[in-house]
Amino acid sequence: MYFRAAFAAFLFLISYPAMAQVELVFDPTNRSGPIVVKAMQASFERDTGITRFQGNVVVTQGGMKLTCDDAVVKTAFPEFSEIESIAVEGNVVMQNNRGSASAAYGTFFVQQGELRLRHNVLIRTDTYTLGGEEYVYNLDTGVSSISGNAAADLKISEQ
Repeated sequence: MYFRAAFAAFLFLISYPAMAQVELVFDPTNRSGPIVVKAMQASFERDTGITRFQGNVVVTQGGMKLTCDDAVVKTAFPEFSEIESIAVEGNVVMQNNRGSASAAYGTFFVQQGELRLRHNVLIRTDTYTLGGEEYVYNLDTGVSSISGNAAADLKISEQ
């Protein structure tokens, strides 16, 4: 119950012809700020509550930025009042103020505040690099895990 769709968002996707881009804004009821999804094109399936974004997709919320080739936003059907999940695919990169994560695909479960990245996952911060097949990050608690051939490279400084 974290998010309510902005009133005009489902009436029609806002198109910016000069930028050849569409944008969908979801207003949250929490402190993290709105979820904004931008892409080159989008289509909305009224019967399922699914919006498909294609081409240079950028998803932002607060200090988190997620980019990918394609995304599927699933909203609570039939009200379309909440985002349930955002599935991302192709050149997936998530960035926040602590580092970045990349993978082939993943899913952001909005109501649970959980991001799951899969296949060739690489996590980078100033102090370590982690790799593996699946990365799970809880945005609310900051707890994360990596599994499947996990490896780490730590930078330890002498004091």
